[in-house]
Order: sequence, then C-alpha cells, then structure tokens
Amino acid sequence: PYTTLFRSKSRRAVIKIRVNATHAADLARLIQASGPAVRAIPAPTANTLQILDLFARLRAVPRQPVHFHLSDEEINQYLVYALLKTPRPGLDSVTVKFFPHNYVSTVTVIDFDEIDSWSPGLVAGLLNLKGKRALLIDMRFTIRDGQVTFKVEKGFYEDKKLSLYVAEKIVQAVGAQSPEGFTTGEEMPLPFGIRQVSTGEGFVEGEN
Repeated sequence: PYTTLFRSKSRRAVIKIRVNATHAADLARLIQASGPAVRAIPAPTANTLQILDLFARLRAVPRQPVHFHLSDEEINQYLVYALLKTPRPGLDSVTVKFFPHNYVSTVTVIDFDEIDSWSPGLVAGLLNLKGKRALLIDMRFTIRDGQVTFKVEKGFYEDKKLSLYVAEKIVQAVGAQSPEGFTTGEEMPLPFGIRQVSTGEGFVEGEN
C-alpha cells in the first residue's frame, strides 16, 4: 500500500510551529515588562530651561559677571529633570527648601538596597533600612574663597531622629557615588567658578 511504501522510504519528520500573532505580542509585552524600568525624561519646564541657561552663561568664555536668584520651586523642578537625565546611584529624588543663614532642608528618597550593594552592612548595621525610604536631612553650608563646606544639622527617618553620625554616613555613602563627589565636613570647590552663594527664606542667590 501507499502508506507502507512511504514509511519504508522516509523516516524524516517535518514539524512546523505556528505562533498565534496575538500570543506573540502578549509574550513580547511580558518580556519587556520584566526588564528594568525605564523612567521617561520629561521635557524641561520653563524654570528648568532658565537654570540650564544660567549654567551656559556661567560656562561662557570669555567669562562674564553672572548673578542668580533662584526659588525653591525653580530648584526642585530642575532636580527632577537632572536626576532623570543623569541618575545618581542610590538617589531616587531630592527636594530642597532654603532658609536664612545658608540653611538647607532636604527630603531625600534613598535606595538603601543599592547602597548595601556597594557598601555592604554600612547602613543596615546602623538602621536596618531596606528598599527606598525618605529621609529628612538638614544641612548648613559655609563659603570661603570659592570653596563650600557642608555640615549636617539634623536628620529624621519617619518620626525617629537620626544621630548626626548616622546622617553623615548616609550622605557620604550616596555622595561618594555621585559625579559631583559630594561629601560633608570637607571643602569642595563651587562649580562654574561661582565665588559666593547665600540663602534666604525660600531662595538661594549667588555670583561668580
């Protein structure tokens, strides 16, 4: 018979797989969703563009005298943009509020799991914090000959007061991984050739 003849002459099997287009699209979406989250960079606000223009004027050659006066809101809008455009390891978000006499209050969302990945036990041993947590850390800065020094004044996690030692360790751990190399207790040069900075109620001002 034909079937007997076919079996005697060929032992190959051809398997064809057809994937339902809808299922393929669902699978692609699932794979994409399982990957790392990508945070969209928003278009710069008018206030952010104003600060970017300020940076451009401070960088200009030949150097020109520049004076600036910026509010809390202007700075905070720029910080949202800056942290999305150039993420800082361990730092999720920062908002600031300025007070007289160079006093700055910050609310900072920190990823303590990320800190623990590069400094195992540093924070866990002090606070046993995990995941993303918001901390309130206040600092005061002093300016001398174009150099700035920051000092932690107080810190809180939820309703718990942090020791100055712990607050400084957290700031130093995050700052050490940032492009600016931010730290406390040591002099750092002001950026863009700025020579003077001071704060008032809700604003910061300075000049090069």
